[in-house]
Amino acid sequence: MKFTYITALVFAIILFTTLAVDFSLGAEAEYVNLYNLFQKVLFQKALPVSSLESLFGTLGALWIALGALLAISAFLAALISILHSNLKYLAIGAVLFTLAAPLQAQEHGKYQVGLTFGEIPILSGSFKPGISLGYHWNDHIYTGVVFQIFDDIERNEESFNAVNTGLGGLVSSKERTGSRFLMQTRITPVVDGPYISLGMVWNDADREVAVFDRRERQIGSNTYNGAVTLVQRRRAAFKPAIGFGYQYDFDNGLSLYTDFTMDFFTSVPTPENELQTDGFTLSDADSQALIKQIEDGYTGNFHNRYHVFNLGMSWRFN
Repeated sequence: MKFTYITALVFAIILFTTLAVDFSLGAEAEYVNLYNLFQKVLFQKALPVSSLESLFGTLGALWIALGALLAISAFLAALISILHSNLKYLAIGAVLFTLAAPLQAQEHGKYQVGLTFGEIPILSGSFKPGISLGYHWNDHIYTGVVFQIFDDIERNEESFNAVNTGLGGLVSSKERTGSRFLMQTRITPVVDGPYISLGMVWNDADREVAVFDRRERQIGSNTYNGAVTLVQRRRAAFKPAIGFGYQYDFDNGLSLYTDFTMDFFTSVPTPENELQTDGFTLSDADSQALIKQIEDGYTGNFHNRYHVFNLGMSWRFN
């Protein structure tokens, strides 16, 4: 629970510091321009900017900035939980990073460094924090790398793989997701538009343990009464991948981006499954039938393809 308060505190510090710096640099005009961009996308034209529209433009830009700042706060909270470091140094580092970007960055720089995470905390309770480094050759081509550390996730009833076993009575599901690595080339056909993501993804081995309660179950040709534990592993692999994404560059050098790059070229890998029963012993035939059912549920879920998801904030500079 304390990490929730830590995240909120760091987020508040970064938010107000960033707003103070941006408005001291006259960023209101940039926010109005962003509002006009929204108008072009939604209505195919830019409307005259009144005071009210300027206010909405500012609110729209702040809403986007909110997402980026939340990403940084999530990154810091994850580091605290993993490294057990002193909060004050992490908070100071976050503020300095936020201050340094608008004060020192140049518009649309060639080099890019960023903070990212591979899970959406409000959906999974996980962060999978990481870093990204890259180089913009021009407005259309970017090459870079992304690395995300391993993470421990309590998915429980949100686990697709546990639910897809068909066993019912899920008590808990805990997953250790391996580290992720992406070598990426982005191709942006239209400047300021979405980009195509091409490259190679490395996913280290994942391991999930699902516990099912004690009850009567029909497994194969027989009925059994007892509890079941499933240990499921997906082996590590290095695969070609393709996907899409979008990055918005602010004039102060900060950028928000998200992309999804996945191996669509090979089939979903078949996991290694280990069944542990309590209160009964499965026959060989029924065990094979259950394993087949579990494998079918796993390979039928596209989330189990090798991939890298990114949501984060970066800094462009020359």
